Amino acid sequence: MKTFKSSSYSETLQQGRLLHGAFVFTVLLGYFVTFGRMEIPFSDPVAIALVVIAVLYCVIGVMGFEWIERREDRRWFLLYFAVQISLASVAIWISPIFSALWLMVLPLVSHAAMVYSTRWIPVIVAVAIGVFVFPSGILVNDEDATGTLLGLVSGVLFVIVFTRVLVQADTSRQEVQRLADRLEALNQQLREYAVQAEELATSKERNRLAREIHDSLGHYLTVINVQLEAARAVLDSDQQSAYQALEKAQTLAKDGLSEVRRSVAALRASPMEGQPLTTAIGRLVEECQESGVRCEWKVSGVVRELPAQIEHALYRAVQEGLTNVRKHARASFVKVCLDYTEEELILSVEDNGVGFDLDKIEDGFGLFGLRERVALLDGRVSLRTTKPDGARLEVVIPA
Repeated sequence: MKTFKSSSYSETLQQGRLLHGAFVFTVLLGYFVTFGRMEIPFSDPVAIALVVIAVLYCVIGVMGFEWIERREDRRWFLLYFAVQISLASVAIWISPIFSALWLMVLPLVSHAAMVYSTRWIPVIVAVAIGVFVFPSGILVNDEDATGTLLGLVSGVLFVIVFTRVLVQADTSRQEVQRLADRLEALNQQLREYAVQAEELATSKERNRLAREIHDSLGHYLTVINVQLEAARAVLDSDQQSAYQALEKAQTLAKDGLSEVRRSVAALRASPMEGQPLTTAIGRLVEECQESGVRCEWKVSGVVRELPAQIEHALYRAVQEGLTNVRKHARASFVKVCLDYTEEELILSVEDNGVGFDLDKIEDGFGLFGLRERVALLDGRVSLRTTKPDGARLEVVIPA
């Protein structure tokens, strides 16, 4: 059982007015033609009865159908059609001529086509024809009965087809709206998942940095303690050696402090601080250059705004690559490139350091986190080296 049900109140109101207007207009048109051809005064009991039937027919067809439609109960619909068919049959039966009263059957046919499925169409057609044919006796009294019946059948079929098309269009529109609402809900869910993924990546990054702070700070403090113990041991007998040990401890303390500051800075909630990606990476390159490594920073392609997750992953990749260069590569030169292509974003960090043996190296904590972060974006990370000719870290993320 399907009727017009708009998701918008204004659309429902507009559809209802159009349908009710068409219902009343069709009934009035049939009565206008019939009364124009009848030769009885309006005070005649037959004319009064016809008018009363028309009023009841329209009121029930407009207000009654709308009331029943809201309840979606098949029994009420059956009662509605039984009452309306009876009123139409009486009107046709008492009418003195076989004029256009068959038009009042068409709105009822439209309602039936709205309520019942396609397989009931033959029944609807048969009932609609029977409502006019049997009360009027047209097959016996009208010389042009065939033409009248053809007109009636054509009108009934047209109304059924037109109504079914409207019902299908409204059903399709509702389905499109339902899918659009579902898609919006899924998009919202996807956005929530993206936020959760970003928070997870941030949490893992902070765990990595916490471990790095622990390891590096522990290393520096251990070595400083060794140097201080050595200085203390030879302070009375060899002041020159004690001085060298203290100087070494001081240097290590400065290096450890710088490492802690760098790690703490990386723990900030927004490492890019609202800057464009190219500017943020440029600052990382400048920091690396200030540490004594000659750097080159190159951008190719059309620079464009990227989703926050992609920018964050690329920024972290450069940060990880430059950190490894300063800590392990013993390089004098490093080149950072970011290529904006139509399909991909290609980032590379390449140095001329000592390189390493790929068969023996194991993913460090930082490289593991980088691979995981890039994998969430359907990207890939590759690391190539030719000992002792340096190393190349490359990150590719779909655009």
